[in-house]
This record gives sequence, C-alpha cells and structure tokens, in this order.
Amino acid sequence: MERAYGCKAYPLPECVITGRVAGKLVGTVALSHPIDGTLPIETMYAVDHRSFPGGARPGPFDIIQIGRWVGTKPHVAKILMSEAARYSMVRGYRWALSEIKPQVARRFRRWGFSPIILTGILRREKVPSAILPYYNPPPPLLALASLDDLYAILKK
Repeated sequence: MERAYGCKAYPLPECVITGRVAGKLVGTVALSHPIDGTLPIETMYAVDHRSFPGGARPGPFDIIQIGRWVGTKPHVAKILMSEAARYSMVRGYRWALSEIKPQVARRFRRWGFSPIILTGILRREKVPSAILPYYNPPPPLLALASLDDLYAILKK
C-alpha cells in the first residue's frame, strides 16, 4: 500500500490467502466476512442499493469482501483470486464486493470478466486517515462480482 498508493495499510482482515514460491511470499488476497450483516467497506460508502443486480442488495450474509490482492510473480494474482472465489463459495457466499482501481478493472477485462460497478459515494469522514491517499485520483470503483462467474473465468 505504501509503495503503490502512498498510504498505510489497514489492519489485515480475519482471512488472508497467501502465495509462496520457495518459501518467499509472492502474493496475497484478503477476505472480510460480514459483521452483523455488514461488510467493512459498506461502512465507508453510501451505496445506492438499486445498483445491485435485481435492484436490491443480496442477503446480508451472501456477500464477502475481497481486498489486499497483489501478486509479484506471473499468474500469482489470478491463482490467488481463483482460490479466494473458491474458498468463499464453499462457505456459502454468492457475491464478492471490492474496491478496485481502474488498472485492476482492466486486468479483469483482459481475463474476460466484467464486474458490476455499483453506484456509491465515499464518505471520507468514515475512512481511516492513514488510508485516505488510496482514494486520490484515480479513485477506486466499488465492484460486485458473482463468485460463480468469477471462478469459472479464472479457472479457464
């Protein structure tokens, strides 16, 4: 986070999937489960629930938050995202919610996947000051992905 966005990283969530080669860390993806039906990211955004598929937010425990996704070796990021999707589906989640920068959206499109971009307004007063630089231009997009669709594309 410091190198890429000039800010401190927020504390790691409860689940982190790591990639290692010869014992060296080469990638991560982190998963946050809902707390009382709300994801951490949802406390920072005023989300227009009409922008969800079907015009309403899926059930409170149908969505998992995915973030802290990085890979330093070829194909590691794709493998980690595939494992995050599989892990989440096994636990009953149907959707993933993430903030994605435009370069990540482009990567998804290269893989043949287009997440659903939700309409929402960042409530800057709810963002920890240490991570505010992440929200500088270009701002992240609030993206929703069907885990079934994401996993099917990543396993190709």
